[in-house]
Amino acid sequence: MSTRLLAVLCVAVCAAAGCRMADGPMPMPGPEDLNRLEDLRHDVGNVVAGHAEAKQDFVDDLLVFVKADTKPEAPAAISELARLVAGQPPSANAPADYAFGFFPSLVTVTDATVSAAHQVFTP
Repeated sequence: MSTRLLAVLCVAVCAAAGCRMADGPMPMPGPEDLNRLEDLRHDVGNVVAGHAEAKQDFVDDLLVFVKADTKPEAPAAISELARLVAGQPPSANAPADYAFGFFPSLVTVTDATVSAAHQVFTP
């Protein structure tokens, strides 16, 4: 009986420890973070609309979230992301078989407001 109790206790302790986040709770975004995210939302809309300065605005607003001294590859990756979002082909130094594809989306609009948005994953 004691072996079963010990096994159940070990499983319970491991399960409880697995549920704990080691680095604490998720941080709540502050007003500045929300403003930056709103800027990105506008930038993506402007890129899709084809505004001339929108791609650079998008890159500049994304670079705010990156510390270039700790992630030296980030500026090039962000520039490539902006190119792809703007509908341009991958840059010349991208892998030969690289292709960017959007996942289909299902958006529900109620009274001219988006009430739900889901990505549709297809195999």
